[in-house]
Amino acid sequence: MFEKHQIDNNMADYSNEDMLNLFLIHGECQKLLDRTCWQFNNQFPNLAPMSKTKFRKIRSNFLQFGGTKYIETGRKPIFEDDDNQINTLVYFRANPHASIKSASMDIGLSYTSIQRILKKHNMHPYSFIRLQKLKPTDLPKRLNFCENLLIRLQEDGTIFQKIIWSDEAKFNESRLNNRRNRHFWVTENPHFIEVIDFQNEFSVNVFAILMNDLLAYHIYEENLNGQR
Repeated sequence: MFEKHQIDNNMADYSNEDMLNLFLIHGECQKLLDRTCWQFNNQFPNLAPMSKTKFRKIRSNFLQFGGTKYIETGRKPIFEDDDNQINTLVYFRANPHASIKSASMDIGLSYTSIQRILKKHNMHPYSFIRLQKLKPTDLPKRLNFCENLLIRLQEDGTIFQKIIWSDEAKFNESRLNNRRNRHFWVTENPHFIEVIDFQNEFSVNVFAILMNDLLAYHIYEENLNGQR
């Protein structure tokens, strides 16, 4: 596949010297498009009028291809280059949590090129599933609680209205991460689970109780223990 670049037909009205004068004026006008076009049209009234849209196309062609004439380079697009594809895939195999932005800086390819390579190879940024961390002793305790509660429910149908439910939690804003920035680049969804342990990490403690429709809570600055 060849890259073919061609400017607007109206741009053929300008010579290389005209293009040079255009960019010199652009620098003198502090790169302001309106002022550049006005100054160019005022200084060269016999040439085809210069517009902001036309100038953007000329500048884009210069920045990308180094000229404004028709070019056939015989090169593949950057994202179809075999070496670039291999480097990108190897990078994300070694760093599946990396972002496209960081990969662009490390590999030396544009954001769009890396994005196209990943899409071509069916790579997707799958997110983690966040679950509360459980200890080995939690399962038998929870199972025993449920069994006892079912027995009590058979004896008293209003048991839930008589229970005072209580819980505590610790909050620390620094540990709240944006899940959109946490992903894993692979071809198939691995259903990764991220285990969190909020109860042992946060610094702001809240204790709450619930009974029927009544809710009460208290905030502690210290750690919660058996006496508090």
